[in-house]
Amino acid sequence: MRILFVHPEGNLANNPNLSAVIELLASSGHEIVVRCPHGNFAQHEHPNVRVLGVSRRVQSKLFELSNHPQKWLLGKLLLTLLPPTAPPTDIIIGVDRQGLIEGAAIARLKNVPLACWSYEIFFSAECSSNFKALERREARFVRFAVAQDDLRARLLSEETGIPNEWILRIPVAGTKVRPEERTRYLNERFGIPAERKIAVFAGSVAEWTMARKLVDSLPLWPDDWVLVMHDRYGGVSEWQRVARQHFPDRFYLSDDSFPSIEGLGHFLHGADLGIALYHPTYDSLWTGRNIANLGMSSGKIATYMQHGLPVLINELGEISGHVREKALGMVVRDVSEIPRILRDFDPESARSRCLGFFQEHLDAKLYLHELERALFAIIAK
Repeated sequence: MRILFVHPEGNLANNPNLSAVIELLASSGHEIVVRCPHGNFAQHEHPNVRVLGVSRRVQSKLFELSNHPQKWLLGKLLLTLLPPTAPPTDIIIGVDRQGLIEGAAIARLKNVPLACWSYEIFFSAECSSNFKALERREARFVRFAVAQDDLRARLLSEETGIPNEWILRIPVAGTKVRPEERTRYLNERFGIPAERKIAVFAGSVAEWTMARKLVDSLPLWPDDWVLVMHDRYGGVSEWQRVARQHFPDRFYLSDDSFPSIEGLGHFLHGADLGIALYHPTYDSLWTGRNIANLGMSSGKIATYMQHGLPVLINELGEISGHVREKALGMVVRDVSEIPRILRDFDPESARSRCLGFFQEHLDAKLYLHELERALFAIIAK
């Protein structure tokens, strides 16, 4: 089977689920082409995977034109007239709204079926009618879709018109557990005393991740805990530098550059706890109800568990229930609860349970056969 993924965001190496799914499909003998912008985060090493690079200037123009249905005719002309041209394919999978819109144009041109893989959901109440109209119009051509859990599948159906029964449930996670004993990597990297426990916060450092509120709570943390923060792309902001000066023995900043989320392995194995907090700010399409209904769509939480790292999260829907019921870490309602909870938390006892939960519920490989069945069924029709 030849599959074309249309992935305009282009951060393949920082999406553990999409990179794992592509790897699994390629290892099963399928030919995969990923159409995405040129860049360091759009690489894949499997011989059955080819990256079809789009110039960032063209991709930026496609984003701009897709904001209005009447302008999208020019967008379709850009897709068909400018290189790179899409190779022969049996099915096209558009990733998120932009991938769906661009994928629909290519699918009609090549007369092949279209699927949609949703990681982000844009809500009608939070965007313009023009922005939403084009998404809903092109969603009529989708023959199956992927969301992360029952709630996000229902919301995706309501927002796009794709029938709920056509939507597969696949959590955001990579593949294969990566167990290892707790190392001293972070202790040695930052000079942290061996008797201190280390909590890590890895990923986006923005208001919707509550990163600043977390750092502000450090003075109340137990003396035997410290925090190491790593931005998703290795950057360090000014407020983080100031906080580092204020809390020199409690707060450490990593500016290392990792080629992928799963490349964080040695970093995560040097910690005792992984923190992932989400709070909708409603200041963009990505950080409103999309965050409020996060559920099983956090790659950060899954990656922590994949490496046997217990998690500290807030109330996020389905995943919070799993963490609480299966003792995979801690769930808080507010950052102010963290200092008290850390005093009594034993991270070692939860490591094996996190690995087991990933292996039994999150691993992308668990969903490969169901995905292949859906792909073959659509192609056959």
